[in-house]
Amino acid sequence: MLVKDWMTKPAITVGPDESMSTAIGLLEKHRIRSLPVVKDDRLAGIITDRHLLRASPSDATALAVHELKYLLAHETVKNLMQVDPVVIPFDGTLDEAAYLLLDHRISSLPVVAGHYELVGVLTLTDILRAFISLTSYSGRGLQFGMLLEDKPGAVADAVNDVRLMGGRIASILSTTDRTPVGFRRLYLRVYGITSQKKAELKQRMLKTGNVYYLIDQEQNQRELISSANAMMATGSFNAKEDTPCRHQ
Repeated sequence: MLVKDWMTKPAITVGPDESMSTAIGLLEKHRIRSLPVVKDDRLAGIITDRHLLRASPSDATALAVHELKYLLAHETVKNLMQVDPVVIPFDGTLDEAAYLLLDHRISSLPVVAGHYELVGVLTLTDILRAFISLTSYSGRGLQFGMLLEDKPGAVADAVNDVRLMGGRIASILSTTDRTPVGFRRLYLRVYGITSQKKAELKQRMLKTGNVYYLIDQEQNQRELISSANAMMATGSFNAKEDTPCRHQ
């Protein structure tokens, strides 16, 4: 998933010679936490709510209102901005962007093309929106969480179970992160399974792998079949006990 398809554009920006009060006004008006600083259509830096907070008087109550307004109106953005901010190219991927946000503990990335030409901004909200799209979440259908042996055909077997029940796969997510060696987690979102076929599909899935949760979002039912963490801790990967935990 490319950054250019999920970024916010056009970006709300500020010029380096504009005042601190102008920058604060833009942050508040658009309910954002950072502003790319642009000069001659090129990214010159970035200013965030944290920069502005640090630059504000530590004891604002000691200043008269008109004195504070004067200070904010005469402090320029270029004196506060961070130069050489962390950026992402427009043809970068969302996982690259998410890594940068996490690694640098920031909430947004200016998106650039060519020689630092600003083409948009990618925020945590944009990434969450992409994640929801990727998982096909819409408040309906079934979601299975499974622990499978990491071998050829394992995922295909689970998908085939859904097909045989007349269901449709809306999304497939899989990872080997935080799993025992030789296993992977599989998350399936499924549409088109009737309530009569749901129990049969669950039994098929239990034979294919280790289903540790099942969520029916249309019925608002959440069933914890067996704990994946407990299975990993004990080395037992055969879910024989059915211990439902439903919320309605």
